[in-house]
Parts: sequence; structure tokens; C-alpha cells
Amino acid sequence: MDGSSGEQAGRKVALWVGCYTQDMDGKGVGVVALGRDGEGGYAPLGPASQLDSPSFLALNPRVAVIYAATEGRGEVAAHTYDAEGRLAPLGSPVAVGPLLCHIAVDPSGAFLVACCFGDGTVAAIELGEDGSLGKLHRGVVSRDPHRMDRQSRAHASLMLGSGQLVSTDIGHDSLRMWQYSPQAGLELTDTVRLEPGCGPRHLARSTRGVVYVVCEYSTEVAMLYPVPRGPGLVALELQASFQSSARGRQDGDAAAELCLDASERRMYVGVRGSNRVCVLAVGDDGGLAPLAESACGGEWPRNHCLHEGRLVVALERSGAVASFALDEDGRPVHPPRLTPLGSPTHVLPAG
Repeated sequence: MDGSSGEQAGRKVALWVGCYTQDMDGKGVGVVALGRDGEGGYAPLGPASQLDSPSFLALNPRVAVIYAATEGRGEVAAHTYDAEGRLAPLGSPVAVGPLLCHIAVDPSGAFLVACCFGDGTVAAIELGEDGSLGKLHRGVVSRDPHRMDRQSRAHASLMLGSGQLVSTDIGHDSLRMWQYSPQAGLELTDTVRLEPGCGPRHLARSTRGVVYVVCEYSTEVAMLYPVPRGPGLVALELQASFQSSARGRQDGDAAAELCLDASERRMYVGVRGSNRVCVLAVGDDGGLAPLAESACGGEWPRNHCLHEGRLVVALERSGAVASFALDEDGRPVHPPRLTPLGSPTHVLPAG
């Protein structure tokens, strides 16, 4: 692995990385800040923050505060940070629920939403002017819309603006629409049923308002259009589902993450098991078509993002972050640059 070689091109944080620690059978050391290494890759900046298994991270859009979902503890923790990657605790963590796996911050910076895989909890936490964690509001418990009496397992949320958001329930094969206010907390406004057994996991949204959901078990991407539903409210209607690969799902595959490029003409879907990144073309109507697929550079691509024209992949079981240049068609160029890092679970651009 060669990510630590070369002179660093400055000490500024480029990426934040959350890593599983010993409490979740990981080999990581908490939250790590990465800077560019001057050779197209990344290198750690100083010591990591010693949090227990910060498996997902989010930034406050107004102030220099980063939030971490400490999965094993089921808590959200807040830290201030500087450009060199130094972190300092901001207040006390807030307990949410078992296997807290995802957090998202509203674009206004007024609240964040946390999702728990363990029991299906979806909760909002008020944020102070300084980014500190405040009052917790719990949403109503999901009831299986397919009437199959399964365990609810909330997995992620996506902010839609004006206090509206959508969350995935991988256990109930559904999306839930919410409206947040400090007075009422989280009010459930709608439920969208997806195909039984598909396992909706993470979400992305285009600037036109089209919402995409990557499904862990089917490895498909569902496309939903926004539909006005009363004053200031938006509903989502399922339009179609697309397989992420022309080869289809392979035995043992589990889709993990998706993201759109800046042009919104390419989508990248990570697939664990066969350890691929699938590149999809986005049509004028938002529809998807497989374009290419590539080995991800290691094992278990838990999460990925696009950063400064590169595709960056958290290889949880390889203990590394892979960084790919992209060709003119948006396809990853091999070999990647690898940065050794214990059990990375989430890569988050610093800005």
C-alpha cells in the first residue's frame, strides 16, 4: 500500500474518515482526517479522535462542527474541528438507539436526523447556534407496510429542505416521509412501499428533485419522482428500478452506497461481495443504464464519495481507502492509490 508515501501537499483536511474500532470488531482508531499527499492520494493528518466506532459522519453547514454516529454505543457525538484535523468534544453525546448507523444534517443546520438499524428508530436532534446537540425528538415506530411482521431497521435519511426528509427502512422495504419542527418533532407524512426483499439502504437526490435509493439485497437502484402534496409538502412516487450492473446481482452481493457526479450524468454504486463499483449513465428523464463496472481495489466497499475529480472508496475489510482517477467517461482508472487505514466505514469530503 502506497498512500503514505510522498510529500504532503499541505496540512489542510481533504477527507474525514470514520472507522470501526475494537467494540465493533474493527481495527480502526476512530475519526481520521486525511490530507492530499501530493501524488494523487491521501495521507493521515496527525492523531485520530479516539471515538468508539464512528461508522458515519456529518458536517454542520454553518459552523465547524462534525458529528459522529458511534454505532456500538448508539450515540451521536459532536466535535469542533480546525483545518488541520484537530477535534475537540462539544458537549455530551446524545443516546439514540441500538446500532445507530446513519446521521444527516438539515441544510439550515437547525437539526440532524439519526437512524438505528437495531430497532428502527428514526430521531431528530435539535442543534444549537454553536452546533451543539440539543433536544431529542423520536419519530413513530414503523409498522411493516407489507404486513409481514418483520423487524423495522431504519438505515439512512435524506434531507429534502424546509424541514422535510425521507428515511429508508431496510427491514420493512419502505421509505418514510417526515416533516420536522421544533414544536412537533418528527411527524410522519407518508410511507412508500418498495419491492419486498429489496432492502432500501442509502439515498441520493438530483438537483431536479429526483430521489434514488440503492437497495442492499437486490443491488437495484429505485428512482422516485417528487410530487406536490399540499402546501409546502412533497411526496415521492416510485417510477422504476434499475439493476446496477449489466451482469445482474452475483451470489453474496450486497449494495452499499451510491452517489451522483457533479454533472448528474453518472452514478456510482458500490457492491460488496463481488467488490465492484458500478458506473451508471443517467438519462434526461433521470433513468439509469449500466455503463461500466470496475474492481474497487480491495474487499468490502462499505462507502464511497467523489472528491476533487477522484472516486474514493472505504475498503472496510482491506483496511484501506482507495483513490481512483476517472477517465473522460467517468470510469475508474486502475491501479488506485491506497491509504492504509483500519476498518474504514465512511469517507466524507471536508468541503
